[in-house]
Amino acid sequence: MLGKLLRYEIKSTARLFLPLYAALAVLGLLNRLFLSISRLPAASFVLSLPAATGTAIYALTVMAAFVMTFVVMIQRFYKSLLGDEGYLMFTLPVSPAQHLVAKLTVSCLWIFASMAVTAVSLLIMLANGQFFNSLSAGLASALQHLMQFDPNAVTWAALGAEFVALAILGTLSSILMIYFSISLGQLSNRYKLLTAVGAYLGVNAVLQALSTLLTLPMAFPAVADAIESFFSAYPIASLHVAAGAGLLGALLLCAAFFLGTNYLLSKKLNLE
Repeated sequence: MLGKLLRYEIKSTARLFLPLYAALAVLGLLNRLFLSISRLPAASFVLSLPAATGTAIYALTVMAAFVMTFVVMIQRFYKSLLGDEGYLMFTLPVSPAQHLVAKLTVSCLWIFASMAVTAVSLLIMLANGQFFNSLSAGLASALQHLMQFDPNAVTWAALGAEFVALAILGTLSSILMIYFSISLGQLSNRYKLLTAVGAYLGVNAVLQALSTLLTLPMAFPAVADAIESFFSAYPIASLHVAAGAGLLGALLLCAAFFLGTNYLLSKKLNLE
């Protein structure tokens, strides 16, 4: 049933994002043409106007893609589960946790898809043959070192994997924090969205306070000196420690927000 939920979510949202992604690709191609023309020796001010206009439209489209991703993520969760559709969705033989996993998975899918499409469109617009040759040579060299189990290459690859995992978990925790805040807001019979915004600000304030408390020991000179000495003596190990601490924190936040949201949807659901 989870697979059906995922297919339904993707189908419902793809019609919004795919045309926008296509527009980004087309704008990337057009801007590449306009920029090429504007760089010609004989190019005049008039010929440079399309490049400036196209770049501005491209930037606005990129902003629209990320704003739409954020808005759709909130709208789909609120309207599908806590709005009028909720009466139907919660009669399905699906647990609240499965609903939550489906919404979370599809939200992450579109967030990373927006990043990937933006990166590809930028490459289309700006990259040249020299860039791709350098990129190909760099990737080939890195792969060769990894295949030979070069300690430095393996270390940096592991570190890169840790920070990629941190980015993924950070994204998940941010989405789950929004879902948790919306779920708190639905407890109110009136002004649910306003209550959800207040809940989000409150949760964020609590997290900021906890972060301050955790970093408070660094205010002591002895502790700060010890940490600085460790970072200076073992820079790579320090990065691993920082990434590990970040992964642990993000994982704990994901678990707390997921369990909290699942509890509210399971035990405190208010569709009035």
